Amino acid sequence: MPNNSVGVFFASQVRVRNNDVDYQYAQSKNFYYFTGLEEPNALLLLFKQPVTILGATGTEFIFVQNRDPQRELWTGKILGAEGVKNKYKIANVFTNDKFTANTFDFNTVDSVLTAFRGEDIFSKYKRSPDALSRMAGIVDSLIILHNKPIAGRTTNVILTSLRGIKQPEEIALLEKAAKMSCEGHNDVMRAIKPGMTEYQAQAIMEYHFKKNGSEYPGYPSINGSSENACVLHYITNL
Repeated sequence: MPNNSVGVFFASQVRVRNNDVDYQYAQSKNFYYFTGLEEPNALLLLFKQPVTILGATGTEFIFVQNRDPQRELWTGKILGAEGVKNKYKIANVFTNDKFTANTFDFNTVDSVLTAFRGEDIFSKYKRSPDALSRMAGIVDSLIILHNKPIAGRTTNVILTSLRGIKQPEEIALLEKAAKMSCEGHNDVMRAIKPGMTEYQAQAIMEYHFKKNGSEYPGYPSINGSSENACVLHYITNL
């Protein structure tokens, strides 16, 4: 990071499928790379030199969603600040309601490393603002207020160089995913027969993925037959 800069990284937003049903949550890959956290409504601040925020001094600060017993009854456990601190060993963890326009003085930095303006997390067209869009709105207004340059290209260069170097644990997961994918393809080839539908072939492959511990496919399954096999990203699977 450049001297006297701040890195600002947001979790992905929750996307509504219909009514009270959301799409399966998929975390921002950059945010996940830095934190390991798979929950929404979170913000990560990174610094090259230590700063003090809310009485804590360090170079990394994360703001996460609070525990909510009623909500957890419906959608599962929320880690909360203590849970995130214990599980991911991040030193300075706060609930996201603690992040306000006065939490950190953006006028004290020279540049902001972030890509959030292209991540579609603002609340302009939402029925009710969520914690993520509220924090993004605060950050955006402070950047504008203090006329701070956003180093978007520098951010992407840094992230590309970091994520391009895989740790042994990452390599092991990549090898596991590749092996799982190959075996899934082999399962389909062994089972395929005349009259089988594309979605039946998809079901065999994705069953193999899930049976072997995959969270979800890395991309929609392409199971085109006949002329559909000539469509490079065919996902209708009739």
